[in-house]
Amino acid sequence: MVFVLLFLLSFTDKVSAANLSFSPASSHVSVGNIISVTLVVGTGGDVINSADGTIQFPSDMLDVMSISKSPSIFSLWVEDPSFDNSAGTVTFDGGLPNPGYGGNTGQIISIVFRAKKTGTASIVFSDSAVRKNDGLGTNILTGSSGTTITIDSNATAQVAPPPVSEGTPSAPIIASATHPEQSKWYNNSDVELQWKVPSDVTAVETLVGRNPASVPTVVYSPVIGSKKISQLEDGVWYFHVRFKNSNGWGETSHYKIQIDTVPPNPFKIAFPHGAESTDPRPVIHASATDDLSGIDNYEVKIDDGDFTKVSPQDMSSGTYSLLDQDPGVHNMLVKAVDLAGNETVQTAQFTVTPINQPQIQNYQSELQSGDLLKITGVSYPSASVEIVVKDSFGNDVSQMVNTLASGDFSMVWLKKLDIGPYTFTARAIDSNGAKSVFTSPSSFVVKQSAVSHVSSFVFGWLSIIVIIVLALGGITLLITYFVHKFIVMKKTIDKKMRVTESSVHKAFDLLRENVREQVKTLEGAKSKRQLTKEEEKVIKRLQENLTESEKYLEKEIQDIEETISK
Repeated sequence: MVFVLLFLLSFTDKVSAANLSFSPASSHVSVGNIISVTLVVGTGGDVINSADGTIQFPSDMLDVMSISKSPSIFSLWVEDPSFDNSAGTVTFDGGLPNPGYGGNTGQIISIVFRAKKTGTASIVFSDSAVRKNDGLGTNILTGSSGTTITIDSNATAQVAPPPVSEGTPSAPIIASATHPEQSKWYNNSDVELQWKVPSDVTAVETLVGRNPASVPTVVYSPVIGSKKISQLEDGVWYFHVRFKNSNGWGETSHYKIQIDTVPPNPFKIAFPHGAESTDPRPVIHASATDDLSGIDNYEVKIDDGDFTKVSPQDMSSGTYSLLDQDPGVHNMLVKAVDLAGNETVQTAQFTVTPINQPQIQNYQSELQSGDLLKITGVSYPSASVEIVVKDSFGNDVSQMVNTLASGDFSMVWLKKLDIGPYTFTARAIDSNGAKSVFTSPSSFVVKQSAVSHVSSFVFGWLSIIVIIVLALGGITLLITYFVHKFIVMKKTIDKKMRVTESSVHKAFDLLRENVREQVKTLEGAKSKRQLTKEEEKVIKRLQENLTESEKYLEKEIQDIEETISK
């Protein structure tokens, strides 16, 4: 019997003891505020590779706002964590590959709750499992502990901050990369907040809620220096944070967060004076509403033009006039933009009806160069007529003329017209700015005048003659220049040739004298002794070369003299 008991005890020692719990184990929050709790797994010394389960909460007291998987020990999820506020449940099913996880503070998910009414809300587990990394998926969960959230009434009156002890930390300085200005509205529901933690701080307490003066209740130890809040509901929120050191909790900092992700309500575009009129600047009216942040501005665009920003006061007053529009049908787009940058777009169509065209009565269809173009006609009394003249290259220039009380007008074109074909069109503009469409193009041509033509002809021939004379004169000068240069060069060559001839004569005379001396020396030796065959050959060769050289030199000198004499 003892043996059996000892056997059972030894078997019990080897049974695994994993557990699931929440951090913090308990907390306080006011109605309307939000609070975050973290699901943690402890493996009891074993190694696990997955966990799953269902979490239950009182749906009449709490709503889940978001679930975060970052950070988590699990990287594989059968299904993403989900929640059902009607049923009051949160489900999760995740795991990780080998070598698994073995520890007692493994974070699985974080859940953000919003408090709905006062009381104590208990959050508990059901149908949960923690599975061992043994290839069999053995469930080693032996216990789980939920958490309680005490929900107090949401007092809106200013609450005096709790007293702080001497030597406690100063109020943290909060910053946000996503919502940097507390006075502005943002359409981003994911909030990131940061603060610097002094080295002596041992714990941090935070809270997010509607009350601007709440005291934080969610404790973090080890300390944290940032907080991410996902899918925060629209409205005004306050983030609270304070530090604790060995002397106690310090002062609380409060950070305002304003979120509006909903665009303005649909609206209508109205035309107080009608959507069809001759007015080139129709008056429009639009009055959009926004349930949260409010309307910041309107933006108006006509056809393919640019957007024009309009203030809410101008747009809602019903007196805002569009920029000048040409006659025809126009499409308009109006955007209502709220203070968070959300937009609602509406479109409308309006027509600018043209007034009657001016009647052109007289103009010159053919002008001489230098003549003034004159155009006469009739239009509305005390109105204006715009005349646009276009050349054959498509370049156009306009000129305005006022009509008389009778409606008659007479225009003299003041701008210079070059030779060539032209067209012109005209449109009427009455005293209210209403416009007609342009008339059909009328053609005229500017020709060169007869006098100008003769002058041009004569000038052209005179120019040709002058060019020919100048060319002949230039050629004559060039010939004279080259002849002069040749004569000067010839004289220089003659002089150099004569000097060369004299020098050559002198050089050859010296050479000839030297050769004769050599021959004479050899012939003198012949009278005293018999010359060798080589010496006889040298004398003969020297005499022959000397004779040939004299003939060649005389011929070359004769050629040079003949060249010089030519």
